[in-house]
Amino acid sequence: MENSPLAAAIMRLKLPIEKTATELLDQISGNSETSDFSKHKGFPRSAKGLSTELDRLAPNLREIGIYIIKARTQHGRTIRIEKS
Repeated sequence: MENSPLAAAIMRLKLPIEKTATELLDQISGNSETSDFSKHKGFPRSAKGLSTELDRLAPNLREIGIYIIKARTQHGRTIRIEKS
């Protein structure tokens, strides 16, 4: 997890946050606090890649109190990231 640019970016976001994968990817890429992480080689380039990477990181993020919750709504699939 310490080598993951996505995990580092998530830890800098103001939580809680609930967005689609595309919106979340756009926010991380456009946010001055996290945009540097999106330029790293291992950072996901698509919404599908972001979702897959979040699934992989979820157990490690839970250990530090950050929870990834995926849900389906009328408006599509959302990802909620919250800190306990």
